[in-house]
Amino acid sequence: MLLTAEMLLEECLQENLDLLRSSTPLMDKAQPRLGRAKSHLNTVLSRGRLTPRYLNEALLLMAKVHFVQGRYRDAQGMCARGMMVPMVSPCPGLSLDHQTVSASSRVRLSEREEECLSCYLRACDAALSYLQELDKISVTTPHTKTAKASLAPSPVDIDLGYFLQASLQSAYLCLLQRGHLAQGAHQLRRILRVVESRGSQNFKKSAARKLAEVLLSSVSEDSYWPPLGPPPSAWLLREGAAASKDAIYPTVKPPQRYSTD
Repeated sequence: MLLTAEMLLEECLQENLDLLRSSTPLMDKAQPRLGRAKSHLNTVLSRGRLTPRYLNEALLLMAKVHFVQGRYRDAQGMCARGMMVPMVSPCPGLSLDHQTVSASSRVRLSEREEECLSCYLRACDAALSYLQELDKISVTTPHTKTAKASLAPSPVDIDLGYFLQASLQSAYLCLLQRGHLAQGAHQLRRILRVVESRGSQNFKKSAARKLAEVLLSSVSEDSYWPPLGPPPSAWLLREGAAASKDAIYPTVKPPQRYSTD
């Protein structure tokens, strides 16, 4: 039933990408697949007795349902119930980002920004690791190829979908939108150093273009640093950071990266 719910949800998201990108909530009445996915998930969660793995998957799917319906606090609550959800999905950060905070609460706003960013950084690494693992599974040799494997879609043709794209993009977009050019460029470089997977090729091309834009917009004698190193401390201090964010928020299982230029 979880697989059915996930399939229905992904089909609904794929059909409504423009609405999602404009933050327009999706309603059950107008989206039958979304309503059916939600019904399946309610049934699964109400039964209980799920193993931790399947409970996390069900909670994450329900969080996505709440998010696309514009129920951001409910989505955040579902994420909080799942032990590993904040480590692998951008959904907690996206849900926080869409909630309003009083302008007078600067401390809470700063805390929320850090919470979102830590979520985005970990979700990005998790997504890149996932694509690498998917690549390994999809690669078959002439000796092991079966009829089933030959019918499997090539990773080149993978449609990343709304939430996987958000996982890959949210960290560097968040940093750049806040004016943290050095840290945004550093995150883009971390993405480009990831060992190639066929499912991430188009995304890495977009990341390379974005990095070029950032570097060209901030060219000066002190604005360049070696690709494998962190941004200079002077740049970090200028942006109000003591260290690069990936060092502050390490990932449990980072993707494979090239260790040389």
